[in-house]
Amino acid sequence: MIKSLQKSITPLTTDAVKAFQYHQVVRFAVNLLISILLVKSSLPLSDIGVFESLLFLSGVLTMVWMIGVTQAYTSTYHKSTAEQQSTLFFFSFLLITGLVILTSLVVYLFRSKIAGLFFDSEELPYLELVLLYAVLTAPSVLIEYRFLVKNQARHLVHYTHLNFGIYLILIVWALIYHPGLETLFTALLIWASLRFLYLMTLIRFRIADSSVIRNGEYLHYVLSLFLAAFLGVGMDYVDSFLVLHYFDSGYYAVFRYGARELPLSLLLLSSLSNAIVPKLVYYDLQGADIRQRTLKLMHWLFPPAILLMFLSPYLYEWAYSAEFIPSAYIFNIYLLILTSRVLLPQSYCLARKQSRILVVSGIVELVMNFILSIWWVNIWGVYGLAGATVTAYMIQKLILIRYNQRVNYIPLKQYLHIGWYAYYTSLLVLAFGLSIMLKQ
Repeated sequence: MIKSLQKSITPLTTDAVKAFQYHQVVRFAVNLLISILLVKSSLPLSDIGVFESLLFLSGVLTMVWMIGVTQAYTSTYHKSTAEQQSTLFFFSFLLITGLVILTSLVVYLFRSKIAGLFFDSEELPYLELVLLYAVLTAPSVLIEYRFLVKNQARHLVHYTHLNFGIYLILIVWALIYHPGLETLFTALLIWASLRFLYLMTLIRFRIADSSVIRNGEYLHYVLSLFLAAFLGVGMDYVDSFLVLHYFDSGYYAVFRYGARELPLSLLLLSSLSNAIVPKLVYYDLQGADIRQRTLKLMHWLFPPAILLMFLSPYLYEWAYSAEFIPSAYIFNIYLLILTSRVLLPQSYCLARKQSRILVVSGIVELVMNFILSIWWVNIWGVYGLAGATVTAYMIQKLILIRYNQRVNYIPLKQYLHIGWYAYYTSLLVLAFGLSIMLKQ
């Protein structure tokens, strides 16, 4: 048993891609545990809904800048000299921090209008704390990406344990000491401050070689990634905005706890997609084993997804309460996104800096999601919103697959085992259909 455990742990400390995936898995596990602790605590459902809504607002302020900058950083790092790499890290820090501060100022100036959008009121509760948390936490995402591009797997694993261990301890302390929104945000600010201070120790506060960012090509690339990230994140937030518009803040928590993909699937596949980009760049698109890695993940992810189609109502009632059973059926729809997640055509586009197609496909995805959401919410309610997200995301992936085939001459079979994919997809869709019949 000890040898088996050592064998499973060793790759984490030697393979930066697996270490990065592990980091995302731990993030998910801790956030899931915290969501359960919130429901089991003495906090009323309305307060939990407000807390989740405020965290959603923080994500709106930061997510686009974080995604765009980190993608530019990882796809440019290995094509730069050592001095340029140092400059890239510092410039990425300045870019994320500056843009989040600017966005936070805009939100503060128009806080009354945004409050009406989120809470149907004239004020946003704890707005100053939320904005400060966003400014501190956004640039800290560079820490894990720095370990990734430097292939420092062991450092990343140690950082993961310390980082999320402190996070969990602080939230538990807040719930035990004085359960309330102010205490929870105080705990978040302490955690964000510690991460920010650690980031400061990794930065060289000078421009060692600015040639990599002086020319307009790099800045144009970053801006195009911002737009692509905005479109991608925008699709994720369309449903949340519509739920906040059509339903009350208490029901928002019900939607948020259901609007989750298969545990680990989003994290493992998204982190693989991002983590493999430096490898594709470094090896000039040769030697990367995306097909084998995705096949292993399919074997791990599809069977539990199929099983959860039938178990989710019981699990949600056990983990939360009977009030959250509708969340289980929202969750079942989101399980279908797995059929799109295992397709990774975007990694090749990022490695080749083909940001234009990412923008175009993102626009199509966002427009289709919005149109289908408005249409289907009037037919199936909140379940229609979830179905629109699944459909729009698949359309975007099909566009990228076609682009790779026609422009990059990279067929789908190069990065996907088509036979296994067809087998698992058929079973998952069949299980979903049966779960609908059992519900009725």
